[in-house]
Amino acid sequence: RISIRVDSFSNPNLKFLDKKYDNLLIKKSILTSYNYIKNVSVELLYGIPGSYQKDWYKDLEITTKLPLNHISINEFVCRGDQRSPYNCQTKLFYIKTNTFLKKANFQSYETFNYAKKGFASKYYLDVFHMKNILGMGPSSHGRIVGNNQVLITRNSNCFKSWLKLKLHDRRDKSLTKKQILEEFLIQTLKTNIGINFSLLE
Repeated sequence: RISIRVDSFSNPNLKFLDKKYDNLLIKKSILTSYNYIKNVSVELLYGIPGSYQKDWYKDLEITTKLPLNHISINEFVCRGDQRSPYNCQTKLFYIKTNTFLKKANFQSYETFNYAKKGFASKYYLDVFHMKNILGMGPSSHGRIVGNNQVLITRNSNCFKSWLKLKLHDRRDKSLTKKQILEEFLIQTLKTNIGINFSLLE
């Protein structure tokens, strides 16, 4: 799977975000990627200051007409007085977005991740279902589950150097029982599958 950080198909939004490309280059990148890899995903950003709801639904409309199998959506993080002119944190906004994507055969399998049948991200599913995940590269993190323990790994440089470190020198963190339950509930409640009670037990 290849994931392309689109943010928006609106040129004014891209200019505000200080992107060095326009919507034509984004579309070309998606179509070129699809020639080589049939599983293409995009990341979209909503609530961009200076934009309106109609801009968001236009982004969704363009997205659903492209050869894509997965869509991740994220909210613009406001700093200082930057505010979106429309409220994204409403039930109606979420329902309308969900309904729009559902009509285009994108199913929500997690609060803000949508996929066509059979294309849900295996990595995301492992994250949400408390499986082992391994992060490599700057600022990455992973999770090792076993022996009634959950270890959060932090890899600030590279995986090779992390392996060479002695256990007590690694910046890994063993979660308490309470933290494990919190992590489990936070992750699983975001999915359309919900809580696996046998795993919780």
